[in-house]
Order: sequence, then structure tokens, then C-alpha cells
Amino acid sequence: MHWHAHRVRSLAFSADGTTLLSGGDEAVLVMWQLGTRNRSFLPRLGGSILAIASSSLETAGGPQYAVALSDNSISLVSAVSGQVERSVRGISPAAALRTQAVGRRKATKAAKKSRRPAAFVFEPRRHLAVVKGRPGFLQFYDYRRDAHVADLEIVPYNSINRGGDAKEGHGHFVSAVSFSRDGEWMLTVDHRGRSTADLDEESSIKFWRWREDEVAEQDEQTAGDVSASGRFVLDSMMDDPHKAAVTSLCQHPTLPVAVTTSMDFTFKIWAL
Repeated sequence: MHWHAHRVRSLAFSADGTTLLSGGDEAVLVMWQLGTRNRSFLPRLGGSILAIASSSLETAGGPQYAVALSDNSISLVSAVSGQVERSVRGISPAAALRTQAVGRRKATKAAKKSRRPAAFVFEPRRHLAVVKGRPGFLQFYDYRRDAHVADLEIVPYNSINRGGDAKEGHGHFVSAVSFSRDGEWMLTVDHRGRSTADLDEESSIKFWRWREDEVAEQDEQTAGDVSASGRFVLDSMMDDPHKAAVTSLCQHPTLPVAVTTSMDFTFKIWAL
């Protein structure tokens, strides 16, 4: 039986033995009906499938499969509907995903040259830890409850994993994030290029503003669903804010201004 274009990382049988489950670097769970050889798919799971387990326990919605993913999450899939019913999320290992994509040797070389922003940035409004998640995303994490809160898509990204053919996903990475002291503004910098150390890469700086639910609902296409009380909405953006890659970003503690520095040996002050 053949479908996978890349290596299969895990196999499991359903509890009744009628279905074979397979998954790997495509981030697609394949469910093979052994009696008919028909197959069904659950795509775009957000990361390579590392392990699959089948439960024989009966729940209200029927049997379930558990799928462990490379983004440090576990998805519980209904055997009846073939859809994800619940996900358990930890902190997404963005660095590990990049290493898997470019290979050990290249990743080690790139790591020595690339900038290393702080692993955690604290969002002052709700006191959440903000980390770089899967490519193009920020993850908001409640460190007090040790629980994932939400993802915010900074750069649109198709979560299909192409396995060994992937070269750092879609080439976009969030390299910096900063919050105003009152949590009203969030600024992000993303890069497009082979490596965040490339001098000729393109950059964008995005200005996000906090909106309560009744206001944010008008901007659903540019909003990240961060919490039940409100969200950050894309207010404006600037492509290529410098002539070279942006190296750092910070906001003034009392004034509505931000500062960026660049590998073009300049800094710029932005009025929010």
C-alpha cells in the first residue's frame, strides 16, 4: 500500500483491527480501510506525525486516535468523524522545526551566524509568555497554568510539511516581537530569505493594536483570536523598513515610540 511521499514515522491499528493508521513528514494522518483498501485523510495537522496510538475506550463520540506532532502537541481524532476533537499543546519548538528542515550541518552553521532574540517575551496585558511558534506564528502561553492559550498568525502559512524537501518552511520567520508597557501595541518583525543572517533578505515590521471583541469582530481577516476578551489586530505594516535585515526592536517605556536597528548600520524611530 503506497501513498506517502516521505518517510512513514508511525503505524497503528484501530482497536477492532479493521483500520491501519499511518503518518509521517507530510503532516497528514492516513486511515486505511483494510477490507476495501480505501483510504481517508486528515491533512494539515501542523507538524510531522511522530507517533500514533489507538484507544479501545468507548467515549460519547466513539473510539479515538491520539496523534503526537512535531510542534509539541497531541491531537485526539475521532474514529467516527475523522476530525480532531481536542488538542493538547505545549510550547512549540520553533528552533527544532527549523533544524529538521535545513539539516543538522546547515542548521549548525546558520545558528552560529544568526541573531538570537529572547526566547520569551511577556505580554503585559494578560501576563502571558509569547514565543515563536511554528513558521510565521507567535504562540501565547500561560506559564502559570502551563497551558497553551492561542496562536497568532503573523505571516500567512500553509501548514503542510514537505519533509526532506522543505527548506525552512515558506521562508518567513518572526525574528522580533515587542509590547508597549500598557499592552496596547504589539510590534513584530518578520524576515523573508534563506536565513535570518542574509544581508539581502527582505523584512517587514507590523504594528498590531489591541481591540476588544466588539471592535475586533469587524477585522476578523486581520485579527488573531488570542482570548475571549479581545485580540491583537493588524493596524499597519511597512515592507523593507531598512535597507538590510532588522536586528533588534524595542519600545519606549512611557512614550508611544519604537526603535529598530539594522545591519545597514542605521536605527529608526517609529511613532505609533
